Amino acid sequence: MQRQILKGIKIFDFGWAMMGGQATKLLADLGADVVKLESMTHVDFMRTNGFLRSCTSRNDPNDKPYSSWLNTSKYGLAMNTKHPKAKDVIAEYYKWADVVFENFSPGKIDKQGFGYEFAKSVNPDIVFCHASIYGQTGPMSRQAGTDGMGSSVGCHRGLTGWPDRTPVPNSPMVFGDMLTPLVCASGILAALDYRRRTGKGQEIDFAMLDAIAMKSAPLVLDYAANGHVTKRDGNHVPYASPHAAFPCRGDDRWCAIAVYKDEEWQSLCRAMGDPEWCRKEEYRTFEGRKAAQDYIEEQIGKWTADKDPQELMKYLQERGVPAGAVQNLEELIDVDPLLKERKYFVPLDHPVQGVIPHPRPPYMLSKTPADQDTMTAGPWLGEDTFETATRFAGLTDEQFVELDKEGLFV
Repeated sequence: MQRQILKGIKIFDFGWAMMGGQATKLLADLGADVVKLESMTHVDFMRTNGFLRSCTSRNDPNDKPYSSWLNTSKYGLAMNTKHPKAKDVIAEYYKWADVVFENFSPGKIDKQGFGYEFAKSVNPDIVFCHASIYGQTGPMSRQAGTDGMGSSVGCHRGLTGWPDRTPVPNSPMVFGDMLTPLVCASGILAALDYRRRTGKGQEIDFAMLDAIAMKSAPLVLDYAANGHVTKRDGNHVPYASPHAAFPCRGDDRWCAIAVYKDEEWQSLCRAMGDPEWCRKEEYRTFEGRKAAQDYIEEQIGKWTADKDPQELMKYLQERGVPAGAVQNLEELIDVDPLLKERKYFVPLDHPVQGVIPHPRPPYMLSKTPADQDTMTAGPWLGEDTFETATRFAGLTDEQFVELDKEGLFV
């Protein structure tokens, strides 16, 4: 049995930060050989970022669990790309690679001399993937950006929150940086399949804005067809009522309940003991419930307030009512029976961080799984420089030592 479905695929990775790290991580975890290029003088900010506290100190680039997760199963290469001999060595990596990935600000990779035209000159059938916020062309293409900017321009942030308040982000969890790598990886695989069938490589222009706009397709189509502009409306949606997170027993505990069908409403009423307020004739239809949704949800909240969210979820689901406990992180990691059964968290051993559970890819392949037998913790800075330079770029030991003395590998 072949343990890794992408075994044999070779990727040279300029990617950095969340989007760049995860886009190639998805392929590395499935067996692709991914060489991540970094610099000692311009360290990937996920190695210093305060989003996730370090194990020892903020100044240690090797002790950040989030950086390790973003780069699982990759090789670590440290090189000074401004060195006069850097281009010659990178050319050797390009000859080895099937794919080059980068997510710098548009134009930067070309300015450095490592862009698609150069890659194509040394490897004509290379697949070269650019990932950015706004794409490589257009009036905003040369602007640098972050997840917050892409999510805002793509309407995601403008539709998140309450109608009488300002737009809000998704707490500390970014949206565009987590969605777009999934789409980006699929584009790389599509280009590799095209190359397998035709022998031709190509250049990929991937924009976070496109992915976020795709996520909003139903709302975009509603506007295009009906001229209706969707506004942020808290937990409410136009096709279900009641539809909200309801308070439960304990501090900040909630259970989400969503009623899409009239039959589900009747089931919810029975589950609540068929209280008198439920019996209004107009509530038997979606239109009637929607018109009175604030009152209805207030009454449901009074009923749920003294109940445990997990027990309430099970109770309602058994009676045909769509419901889900709003889990906190402790429940998700330590309690959730589904993730435990699916062995979602893979314990990986890192020489600095120790053993930390890492989420595996969000799908399960029956013949070629990605698990603790195939995944490895992300490399420390420059961990595999010698191995990749001699094994993949074809340098001899003597050539490597000489270039290292000259300051190329730092």
